[in-house]
Amino acid sequence: MGGINHYMLPTWDGKGIPTPRYGDVANDLLLKRMLMLKCDSTHLSGMILGGNNVIGSRKLPYHIGQQNINQAKAFLNDKNIKISKIQVGGTTALKVLFDTQTGELKLKQVQQQ
Repeated sequence: MGGINHYMLPTWDGKGIPTPRYGDVANDLLLKRMLMLKCDSTHLSGMILGGNNVIGSRKLPYHIGQQNINQAKAFLNDKNIKISKIQVGGTTALKVLFDTQTGELKLKQVQQQ
């Protein structure tokens, strides 16, 4: 059994609706659903993928991708979930194909046009 999420911002700021577009919300929902489906929490592992700076050369005062990576690491560490793979960073988008039945993961860097 497996699950995957893709979030855009690391944490919900308390304004509006707490949707899974925020890492803290998405990760919590995914874990709750996995446990609801009777996953054994002692056998869970997590992967952290992405966090790329796809905007490229624009200078930003903060790096959202790095903040998303930090949020994922902190969440998994806080829940005592082993991190089985980390592939983060770069300047291109990452296409992720994850087979939730077999655990097979395929990654491809996507060059922007």
